[in-house]
Amino acid sequence: GILTFFLIKFGVIFIENLYVYILKTKPKVKLLYKFKITHFISLIFAYAIIPSIYEEILYRLIFYKAGYSKISAFLISTVPFAFMHFPIINVFSAFIIGSIFFFIRQKNKNIIYLIMMHFVINILSIVFSNYIILPIESSRIYEVSLSHINFLIYSLISLFCFLFLLMSLIILLRQIKVKHENEYSQKNKWSKSTIIMLIFSFTIIIVINILNK
Repeated sequence: GILTFFLIKFGVIFIENLYVYILKTKPKVKLLYKFKITHFISLIFAYAIIPSIYEEILYRLIFYKAGYSKISAFLISTVPFAFMHFPIINVFSAFIIGSIFFFIRQKNKNIIYLIMMHFVINILSIVFSNYIILPIESSRIYEVSLSHINFLIYSLISLFCFLFLLMSLIILLRQIKVKHENEYSQKNKWSKSTIIMLIFSFTIIIVINILNK
């Protein structure tokens, strides 16, 4: 979970720094909260505990088993999960996480490991989104320097870190032993309950994005 989080983190930093460098634009200002235990606990409950349990049961259990092949199981369990996480940079991050989770789900039947991993990733996301800013993030670079070449330098550093973590993650995932055969439905169509869950899921997505606008 920790490795996956920092893989995504450096990937996002690379994209943001490169975007600022190419377009010669200002990065978004990152506002940090002063740490308060009550605020932190409320964030953990709302953005770590509930999502990690709900999303893994929905996507890696219900949707995963609705697929009748490896490809359909991947699409059903990963694509809706990714598009639940707007804006677009978060969709990119969630797709990578969902793909990693799908691989682990194939290797191990028990989703409790994925719930724990999801919880760890969300905890770190809360900390680094609300309380900590890294020196190589675009908003911090803009605070200390007006030279756009620094964005290119730090984007290359973050890319190196991303590739190193990606190689490490691939090596670790390849070492996971298969504990069960793939569980795909033999039906060539989705069940009514799966279709209802998909419609409900995408309805939530549309409502959230309309409200955010």
